[in-house]
Amino acid sequence: MITDADIEKMKLVFATKEDILGMKGDITNMKGDISSIKTDIAKIRKEIQVELKPIKRDIRKMQKDLNMVIATFDKEIIETKERVDRIETHLHLAAI
Repeated sequence: MITDADIEKMKLVFATKEDILGMKGDITNMKGDISSIKTDIAKIRKEIQVELKPIKRDIRKMQKDLNMVIATFDKEIIETKERVDRIETHLHLAAI
């Protein structure tokens, strides 16, 4: 036969109805906290997007400027190499 001591030991091992109701309340609170966190994250994300917009624009402009500089230097290097080749040919110098 089960004694009161045995029942108390079982209560320590198994969840009671009160424990489950308490857990449901905790879960409800956690859901509210998660919802609040999601809202905060959405606000922060929008703020970051607004702040990143001019930075992205500046980076695109810098990329275009850099490509233009690279193209200009490439053109100058090619023209200089052609001139040096012509001078070497005209003066009958060996290419280095």
